[in-house]
Amino acid sequence: MSNKDPQLQLLMPVLCTISFQLLPWLPLMWLLPRITLSCAKGALPLEWFPKWSQDLNKFYIRDFKDPLMGANQKPIWFKSFIYCELFLQLPFFGLALYAMHTGGSWIRIPGIIYGTHVCTTVVAVLADVLCGDHGMYRKIVLLLKT
Repeated sequence: MSNKDPQLQLLMPVLCTISFQLLPWLPLMWLLPRITLSCAKGALPLEWFPKWSQDLNKFYIRDFKDPLMGANQKPIWFKSFIYCELFLQLPFFGLALYAMHTGGSWIRIPGIIYGTHVCTTVVAVLADVLCGDHGMYRKIVLLLKT
């Protein structure tokens, strides 16, 4: 098809409109199942989830060897992050989608607060990934010593 194709010229505005209408929903379509069916298992009892979700969790822990999700006693900081995802992030996503839909400028300050929360949690996660018991720093030092 060339750029001068009349069918393509008629179809292009429709495709652009559809894609821009779906764009705000993409983060929710990714994060909602991830938070509710994957991350929440780190803090909530496994019995609350369907069997297929429990099996998916076992597969993830076995194949990816996640030391946090696979731990019998999960660290308090890890559970607190999951509770923040469930009780702060999910409601914020709903508010943000509503604000995008209605054009509300009131979402700016809550968005700054949410962004600050995400930045501070990333610092703690990176510290654990790099310097924790299973951290990359320890593996690099051991590799350099050999």
